[in-house]
Amino acid sequence: MMLIQEETFERRGDQLIGISGPQECYEIDGTVGQVYNRCLAEHGRCISKIYHEKAASLDLPVGWCFEKRVAYQDDPSKTYLQETWVTLHTEPPSRSLHKWVDIRSVVNHYLNIDTGGRV
Repeated sequence: MMLIQEETFERRGDQLIGISGPQECYEIDGTVGQVYNRCLAEHGRCISKIYHEKAASLDLPVGWCFEKRVAYQDDPSKTYLQETWVTLHTEPPSRSLHKWVDIRSVVNHYLNIDTGGRV
């Protein structure tokens, strides 16, 4: 079983303004690679991995950060950059315990370079 969680922001320069709070995790079918491809289609280009910092500087990649240009609903002639953070979990996250899916092999396959970005 794999769970996905998404959080969406509006990027204004160096600021991120939350549009949606962290959404409840929901179950998703498919491999990590299939989920990644669905996210590309829905959320735009991948700009970074999302990491969980572990002890001894071993960071575990647990998701991706995507961005795309979106029109404002009240004025479609104006647009903004929408950033979506997607994390994959093996169990629903709680405040104290997270069990993520390790995405290392898939991300390195789909991204020819590691941006090294930390979100």
